[in-house]
Amino acid sequence: MGKASTAKNAAEPGKTRDHTVPQMYLRHFAQHQARRQYELRVRRVVNADRSFPAAPSAMGAGRGFCRDTTLDGIPHHACEELFTRLEGSAETVLKAVLNDKDWALTPNWPLKHDQRGAFAWWMAAQILRTTRQRQRLAHPL
Repeated sequence: MGKASTAKNAAEPGKTRDHTVPQMYLRHFAQHQARRQYELRVRRVVNADRSFPAAPSAMGAGRGFCRDTTLDGIPHHACEELFTRLEGSAETVLKAVLNDKDWALTPNWPLKHDQRGAFAWWMAAQILRTTRQRQRLAHPL
């Protein structure tokens, strides 16, 4: 797992750097610059007329986004660890679909049974990356 998932970081508020959009996914929309270097052209909502370059690792990242505490008050980073596992399982499927030269007309569709499960779990988990859904889950009933 990545640095964000270490127990030391999970215990320190604001020390983790978690992504609301998986870097692996963002790299598919970026230009490959060099070994392990990718560049996206992005715009800020407040200044949509001006684009600028950014690395996928810099996009959709926030401090402590996946950090939480148990009911006993013990800090943990279980959500990020879940995302990491789901992304690992779905990475092969996502690469097959996203890297296909025919894109939406891929001959790899429909996915095989085991690929469907990995892809479905990854897709379902993405809603947990949104602030609004996090607020709903944290809201007392």
